Amino acid sequence: MRECCLEKCELEAWLENMEFNVLVYGHIHHAKFYWEKDILYINPGSPTFPLPPFFIKPTVALLKLNRKKIEPRIVRLKKKPY
Repeated sequence: MRECCLEKCELEAWLENMEFNVLVYGHIHHAKFYWEKDILYINPGSPTFPLPPFFIKPTVALLKLNRKKIEPRIVRLKKKPY
């Protein structure tokens, strides 16, 4: 896994040369996903330390994959897994 620190325009140019359909990112502990130019961007949030901790439940992301489509889902956990 490579770490990368790029501005948005640099990232878009870099992505155009790559052949993938999903980009998983994180570190901000906010679960969300969106599609842009046939690429799914997904942040699973945090199963242990969601932010803000008193308002947001812990989350994980699930991806259902097949040859024709990608189905993302954010799952809210009832409690921390530890």
